[in-house]
Amino acid sequence: MDALILAAGHGTDLVDLNGDGLPDILKTDLAPGEHNAFINTGVTNMEGARVIYWLGPTNVNPGAGTAWSFNLSSADTHLADMDGDGLADLVHNTGLGEAFFFANKGRLAWGSRQDLAVDPPFPPSPFGETDVRTADFDFDKRIDIIRANGSASINRCRPSNSNGFTAHSRTLNICN
Repeated sequence: MDALILAAGHGTDLVDLNGDGLPDILKTDLAPGEHNAFINTGVTNMEGARVIYWLGPTNVNPGAGTAWSFNLSSADTHLADMDGDGLADLVHNTGLGEAFFFANKGRLAWGSRQDLAVDPPFPPSPFGETDVRTADFDFDKRIDIIRANGSASINRCRPSNSNGFTAHSRTLNICN
C-alpha cells in the first residue's frame, strides 16, 4: 500500500511515533479498532531516485489505557503535545466540557489515560471551540490553554506540577 495515499485518508495523520524525529504515519481504525504505524526510516536511493522508505504496518501499543477506543476520524480526537516532551499525544474531547489524553511514549506505544484536570474547574477542550487557543505562553515547554471570555480578560489553564491543568483568570493588557 502506498504510504502517501494512506496518509490522505480519514483517520490518518503524520506524527513521530518512535522518537527518531521523523514523521511517521498513524492510521487509526474506527473505534474500537487498532492504531497502526507506518515508520519513516528516512530517505534512501532506489533505482537512482531519492525516496522515503516506510516500514509497516506495526501496531501501536495501547498500553494500560483505552487509546484504541479513539480514532482520528472523529472531530473530537486530535494530536497535540500535551506533556511537553516534543511528541504529539492523542487528545480527546468528551463533548461534556472535559478532555483527556494518552501520552505518546515514543516507542510505538500510548500511555495511560490522563485527564486534563482532576478537579473542577475543568479546562476547556483544546480543540473544537472557537474561543480557545493553545500555546506555550510562559515558555516552560508545556502547553497552556486559554479561553477568551468576551472582555479584556482570559481564562488560562496551565499544566500543574501534579496531575492535570489548573485554571487561572487574568486580565490581558492589550497594546496598540
